[in-house]
Amino acid sequence: MPAKSNAKLFEAQLQKFRGIIGEEIDIGLAQLGKRWERNMAKRLAANSTEGGFRKSGSQGTGTKTGRLANSMKSIPFGEGPQIEGKGIAFGSRTPGEFNYARIQELGTVGKGGKLPDIKPRKSKFLAIPLPDAYKYGGGISASQAPPTNSDKFKDTFVQRNPRSGKLFILQPNGDGFDFLFLLVRSVSLAPRLGMVDTMRDVLKNHRRKALVSAFERAAGKAFGATKGGGA
Repeated sequence: MPAKSNAKLFEAQLQKFRGIIGEEIDIGLAQLGKRWERNMAKRLAANSTEGGFRKSGSQGTGTKTGRLANSMKSIPFGEGPQIEGKGIAFGSRTPGEFNYARIQELGTVGKGGKLPDIKPRKSKFLAIPLPDAYKYGGGISASQAPPTNSDKFKDTFVQRNPRSGKLFILQPNGDGFDFLFLLVRSVSLAPRLGMVDTMRDVLKNHRRKALVSAFERAAGKAFGATKGGGA
């Protein structure tokens, strides 16, 4: 084959490669993002078992519905044929879980974090649900928490522990009392969710393979080279 024909063929293949490589990188980024989602789900499951994170729509360590874990989402951006400006956005995709995920990720100043400590806006105390608050099933909404006298929390009263000085909201149960809520002036949280650290580990351990595989797949389609695998 004449050299000129070879040059034209190579140029055509190179053009095809340029049009493919950006989309193949998108696939690699999506694979990295999915790996991050899986690792975050494992991290949340482990911490929930140890009482570290709530996985319900309420505060505290109540029933495990997986809402926080299910809200973890990664989205590649800069999609298209270009190579520049690509990346992965990641975090909580559910509006109801976003603020919770943010404060668990960054923590509050009282425990070495970046956000202000949590304080009540319209009352003197925050009501932290205790295990007895979940005895009858379901989550706890703001409208059900004290001082509202809801069907779930009627006949409640406040009692101070004479030894610790802590305030609790109690409810008679026939044999004694259920400890429903702990009342506190503020809450401090240490940074512990680990979204950024988990993504950093994913990129450190898997980015090179994902990008090399993307180039191999693009080269295979454009030049007939061997296709690579995933992340």
